[in-house]
Amino acid sequence: MKAWHLVVSLFIFFMALFPFDFGGYDQAMNRTLDAGHFFAFGLLAYMIYQWLLQRQKRRPYLVATLSCFSVILLIEFVQPALGRSATLLDVWNSFAGVTVVLTWLKLKDAASGRLLKFGHHLVALGLLLFASYPALNAWYGEWWRVENFPVLGAFEHRVELVLWQPRGESSEGSARVRLSHDYVAEGQQNLRVETVPGDWSGVKYLAGRQSWEGYSRLLFSVYNPGEAFVLEFRIDDDRDSPAYAERFTEYLPIAHGENAFAFSVDEIKRSIRNGVLNIGAISKILFVCEREDPKRVFFLDGVKLTQ
Repeated sequence: MKAWHLVVSLFIFFMALFPFDFGGYDQAMNRTLDAGHFFAFGLLAYMIYQWLLQRQKRRPYLVATLSCFSVILLIEFVQPALGRSATLLDVWNSFAGVTVVLTWLKLKDAASGRLLKFGHHLVALGLLLFASYPALNAWYGEWWRVENFPVLGAFEHRVELVLWQPRGESSEGSARVRLSHDYVAEGQQNLRVETVPGDWSGVKYLAGRQSWEGYSRLLFSVYNPGEAFVLEFRIDDDRDSPAYAERFTEYLPIAHGENAFAFSVDEIKRSIRNGVLNIGAISKILFVCEREDPKRVFFLDGVKLTQ
């Protein structure tokens, strides 16, 4: 095995197995790593095939395919123990990269016709776009968050759903969020949130370690079309898995109809029990219903900071 083959193989294993701190861009970088499985395992398949070919092994395509698939499954099995998540998307992207490269080598070696090669290129392009789309969409969301700050949620563009994600699932299903034209407080749309019973269910905002320094108030409104309930409002800073006393938590009484809220950023900073909230690195905002609550529907709008 050539030295660069070994270096590339070790790099693939390192990137696939170990977690990283991406400085607030965790979602976009994780989606980028997911897409990277397509290229990494395509390259791994090429290296294994070339190694088998040089040693005149029988059935190099089949052996390379089975070898790569074994490595893919092994990595997905080991990842959770090392702080990474195993997903079917990773397996799909990895095997798609392997398939594209090995079929290209097969067609190339067999001197296939132009039409077949052109069809292969079209399929390869489609698989590449499929693998890359989540990463591109996540980076678009990061761009929107930076460009529109201090607006956190205007809910006028679909890309905001990259940042505002449903939270919670139970035997009765999963929480859902979508843009809506009903009960709008500002602009043309708001965020419709549908919770599920049996979990702390609602919506979370990925803040990307935003700095709220220099801003005085956090504003938002909640429209409730049903009966009154209590909504837990939570803000986390850059601490990993903060305890209850290390995060800002407020229980909001949500009456039927429109509910407008304004919070002092300084009070948010100083209201937690253990020290102060690091408003220079806000990582997450949550609006969730209590575990015992039945299914709720509410509409969130106009989430923004003001000076």
